[in-house]
Amino acid sequence: HPINDVRIFHKECKSLAAAGFNVTLIACGDNYLETYNEGVKQIVLNIPVKNRVERMISRSNAIYIKALELDADIYHFHDPELLNIGLKLKHKGKKVIYDSHENTTVLIKTRKWIPKIFRRVLSFFFEKYEKRIVKNFDAIITVTPQIVEKFKEINDKTYLITNYPTINISKVNDKKSNYLCFAGGLTNSYMFENVLDALSDINDFEFKFLIAGAPSYKGYLDILKSKKGWKKVEYLGRLTPKEVEGIYHKSLVGIAIHDYTANAGFKEGSLGVLKFFEYLNAGLPVICTDFRLWENIIDKYKCGICVNPHNIEEIRNAILFMLNNPELVKQMGLNGKRAIKEEYNWGFEEIKLIKIYNELI
Repeated sequence: HPINDVRIFHKECKSLAAAGFNVTLIACGDNYLETYNEGVKQIVLNIPVKNRVERMISRSNAIYIKALELDADIYHFHDPELLNIGLKLKHKGKKVIYDSHENTTVLIKTRKWIPKIFRRVLSFFFEKYEKRIVKNFDAIITVTPQIVEKFKEINDKTYLITNYPTINISKVNDKKSNYLCFAGGLTNSYMFENVLDALSDINDFEFKFLIAGAPSYKGYLDILKSKKGWKKVEYLGRLTPKEVEGIYHKSLVGIAIHDYTANAGFKEGSLGVLKFFEYLNAGLPVICTDFRLWENIIDKYKCGICVNPHNIEEIRNAILFMLNNPELVKQMGLNGKRAIKEEYNWGFEEIKLIKIYNELI
């Protein structure tokens, strides 16, 4: 993870520092760096690597050496490559927390860089390896109920601390334009081709689909531009967080139509996918995947519409409904903002994190 990762630095590290802990964050990057940022000491190690195997070995060893130098009371790590490092630290009498953002045993089966013939075997052996190690840790933290259940069977000191946003206190814009929006990494997982197919036949409204972000691979943007629905798109490229806020402020609806991938918890969904909560936090109603976890929130707060990500007709009908009902859309946006304030914000997760640390100390 990069040194400025939203969950790791902007939420967990800054919250712990504000609670009085002496926090150091170690990550890898292009240049060596030691600095203080918002109460957190940041150390960036420059460990050049040529491939994934080198990364797993060379960077893990360098992180372990630097971690030992710090002689901390608690070590909190976020990457499955560091499981063995966590165990080494535990053997040295340290308190160790594993923060698992994803279900790695399932993800291995979907990794395209692993030859297909090896994926199931690697997943099987990783599962055995992970179980043997994580039972030794003082706490396991994860982002969604599905993964909590998995780890609870191995280590009962497993806690749900999810990726909810910090509350956005800005007011919702009363004068919205007919903009749909998406801001983030442009990946196949977000079903852009299906969204563009749904947009291509909507001719009764003047509207634009604002897309901000960089494509996940070379040539993906050309694929999207070849779609008929691209004529409805205003592509803005990579934007700063402040510029993204401006997009949200003037838009009518946020699009969070994610495929049923392993990373997103298949049809169950995940509370760790931040995009959904970002829109609600900005006062935007969402058109989103009918993940069971997201449907529960939409049903309770009436803050959006859930669709099957593979059903273009459902996507089109949801967009038409939003464009046809501006007053209802405004109320949905206010409902979503209330949902964040009442339940789905980092403030509640921060309390749980600090409690775990205090108990370990």
